[in-house]
Formats: sequence, C-alpha cells, structure tokens
Amino acid sequence: MKSKVIYLLLVIFSSCKFPQLPSPETMDLLFLLRLRDQTPDTRITIIYDGKSYESGSVIDFGIKNAYSFNSFPAVLKNTGKLPFTISTDGSPYTLETTSIGTFTIKADETVPTTWPVGYEQKVTLSIIPDAEPKNLWNLKLNISSPTAVTFPFGISLFAKGGTTGKMMFVSAASSISADDGVLSYIVDTTSGTLSGKQQIQVGNGCTPARLASSYGNKFIYFTKTDATPFHLKGVSINSDGTSYTALTNSPFTTLLNISFLKGIPNADQLFYRQTDLHTAQINSTTGDLSNFAGAFGFSCGGSVRFTLSPKGDYLFSLPSVSTTNDTQVFRVDTSGTLTSTYLGGDSDASNRLTLHAKSKTNDYLFSAPHTTTPGVNNLKVTSLLRRKVKSDGTLDSVDKDFSLTTEGAQYLHFEGHPNDKFFYLGGVISGSPDQGVIQIVKHDLENGNLTPVYPSIRPTGALTIDSIRISPDGKILAAATTVQIGSCASFLCVKNIHMYKIGADGGLTELGFTAIPSLGGSNFGIEWGAISN
Repeated sequence: MKSKVIYLLLVIFSSCKFPQLPSPETMDLLFLLRLRDQTPDTRITIIYDGKSYESGSVIDFGIKNAYSFNSFPAVLKNTGKLPFTISTDGSPYTLETTSIGTFTIKADETVPTTWPVGYEQKVTLSIIPDAEPKNLWNLKLNISSPTAVTFPFGISLFAKGGTTGKMMFVSAASSISADDGVLSYIVDTTSGTLSGKQQIQVGNGCTPARLASSYGNKFIYFTKTDATPFHLKGVSINSDGTSYTALTNSPFTTLLNISFLKGIPNADQLFYRQTDLHTAQINSTTGDLSNFAGAFGFSCGGSVRFTLSPKGDYLFSLPSVSTTNDTQVFRVDTSGTLTSTYLGGDSDASNRLTLHAKSKTNDYLFSAPHTTTPGVNNLKVTSLLRRKVKSDGTLDSVDKDFSLTTEGAQYLHFEGHPNDKFFYLGGVISGSPDQGVIQIVKHDLENGNLTPVYPSIRPTGALTIDSIRISPDGKILAAATTVQIGSCASFLCVKNIHMYKIGADGGLTELGFTAIPSLGGSNFGIEWGAISN
C-alpha cells in the first residue's frame, strides 16, 4: 500500500507544470539591462557632428582663427522619460566664462514651451573666440518643470593667430621734421604710453586714409610722399613684436598716387585708391601684393564713410554721385572683385544717415549721424538706425530707431569691437572750446538691439577724435585726439594718443596718453602693429 501511494504522488507531481528558473547567465543579462534602463525623468542631450553629448561632458569645436565668426549646427533633444518645460523665467540658458569672445545659441525654428519625449530642437551655435589660445564656456540649459533642473555642458574652442598689439604706427604731419611722416612706437599696455619712436618716412603728410594694416596687423602699408613718384610702401612686424622690416619684393613702386588704403577684415586683401578703387591680394607670409583687381567705377568718398562688413564680404559706401541715394553696397568676392548689389536710400528721407557699421553675428547694418544739422530732410541726428542686409546684398528699410543722446556731437568714426558686443562712436561736440567724445554702444547679439552707455567718454583736452583703433587682442582702445596749443596760429598743435582698457562690459578705463607734435587738421592716423601668438 505504501508503495502505491508514493507512486501516485510521483504521477501527480510529474503532471504539474512549474516555472523554469533562469540560468545564472540569463540572470546577469537581465540585471545589466535593468541598469542600462535607468533613464532619468528629465534629460537634455546635445547632438553635434553625429555625436551625442550628455550633461557634464565637454564639446570640443576644434581650432579657429581668433575673433573669427563661426557657426555650428546642433540639435538639443529631450532624451528623458517625461516631457519638460523650458525655463521662461529669465534665459533658457546661462553662460559662465572668462573669455571676452562671444557664444550664442539661436533656434532655427520656433521653440515650443513644452518638449515631448524625443523632441529635437535644431539650433545654431555661434562662436567668436578671443585672442587667448583656449576659450572655454560653461553652458547651463535650464528646465522649469516638472522640476527645476539645470544641465551643464562645457564648450571648448582653441584660437589660433591671436595677436597682442605691441606697436603703434602713426601717420602725422608736423612742422617739426623729426615728428613728420610715418612714425612707429612701442606700446606699454600697462601704462598706456608710447616710447621708442622711430621715423619710418619723412614728410608723408598723409591723412588717416593713407595708413592701413592687413588682417591680423602683421603688415602695415602707407603712402610714400616724401619724394616723387608717390607710391605704396610697407613694413612687416618681426617675431619679437617690437621691431619691423621694410617690404621690398612687392611691386609697390608701380602703385602710384594712392590717396586711400584700407585692409579687408578676415581676408588677406587690401583696398587702394588711384582716383578709382582697386583691390590687391596680400601674401599672408611675405606681405607682397598680387592679383590686382579694378578699377571698379566709383569713388569711395573718403575713409570715414567707407565701411566694410566684419567678415569682409560687403562694402558700404557713399554713392559716387551725390543723389537722393545715401548708400551703395558692393559684394566683395574672394578675388577682391566688387559687384554692386544696392544703390538707394530709405523711403523715409529722415533715415538717410551715412556713417555705418556692420554687425558680425547678425544681418544688421547700423547707421549713426555724421552731422548735427537735420537739414531739409530733417535727418535723425539723435538716433542710431538699424537696417537688414538681405542675402542678395540689398538693404531693407530702417526697422528700428534707437535713441541717442548725442549732446550735440558730430560723429566721425563708428568702430566695432571684434567680439561684436560693443560699438564705439568717436566725434566732436562743438563749443568754446570743442570737446572730443567717445560714445560706447552695447550690442545685444540675440535681438540686434543697441543701447548707448552714458556718460560718454571725454578725453582730457581733446578737441576732436581723429581716429579710433582697437588692439588685435580686443583689450585696448586707442583714440587719437587733437589738442590745441594756444591759438595754434603756426599750425603747430599736439595730437594725443589715449589708451583705454576695455572692460568685460565694454566700458573704458584710461591707462594713459602720449603727446605727439603735429600740424592742425585731421592729418593723423593710427594703426596697431602685432604678431601672432
């Protein structure tokens, strides 16, 4: 009987189905899968160049030229488990950096408030590195809900060709022979003073329009007028950054009677004027000129209102013939050839201001008053105006008018900082005596708005601002000013070169100045000389 019961139990158990236990190998795999599926509720991933970067990682954008404008397409993706809402209280992102360069994020399409799981937002990252070799930004993307979270990313870019300005070249006319012509000085960037004067050429008597530097300030070009025939000359900054060597191999002697010179930004090209306008290619190693192009059939009207875009792709000029048109635009191709794309004036005659500066990070052309007299067109002499340069090189009408407290100033110079965050206007306030003035203008890279900063800068004793030049490293602004001695009856005046340290906010702190004997008038030009780091 006992054996029958055991047999019955065996039959019953053998007919039952029990769950099969996994093998040890299967258990290990399941454990790993569970670990890999630990996706957080909220997460932003940056996708660039086919690679995904998670919070806490560093994105390396390689090596670019100092103060060059660079655009990088990227994607921001919601890779978390839940939808999230981007921060609308303040900026959706913040930056921390010691670089004085520029970093912005611009959406390529409308940004929704709520991002569903898997949503991808196309953006363009725009970077202008400063002159320091290593540029770093700490980028923080902010989410407000379901919980407030910040996702940090590192942004890295190395700059090459960064330059430190150690020399200043001065084009001056003086009744004192030792101070007449083209002079070079060594710049003390701490005290803001000049020393070690050398006279490169006697009797140049040239205006600021006859002194120019190449892109990077390695080569300085000027007009030789101390003996006929007048022709072009040049020097190259040596590797020590404090001396120079004359350029002799280029066909300078064939370039006669030049009354205007201007280097083309971000390009190894030079504009020069022999009645009409021409261009030449600069050899970036030797400074020699070749590939001469032109004439281009118009007169530039002087260096003050002859403006190049920071990228060197457009030229903005007064028309060659005075009409109701106020601006002529030329596209500059890589060979130096100019193609006219626009000749016109704003439909509102009061908007026809003619002192221009072009933004580097957006499509806006800004215009400032070159006169204090409204005239028959009731010109907006207390405004800064904004127009858009379209992709075909034509100009839109003025779309925004920014109030400018000019204090009665006539502006002669409109200089942009290489990081595109600031502009500097230089001019004169008429009075007894006149007063030179520098107006700082902040530029919002996100929306293209301008904000003048008050009070304006008034260099001590300055009757006017003759020239403004920013050092290649973006750290110092040099302003050439006229200072009268007595009645200046003998045309012997003093020209001061003031040096200002540029702050992170664009503000100017005077370092010092140097006096240079000179004739009266505006025959006073300055250019930085520099060598790459």
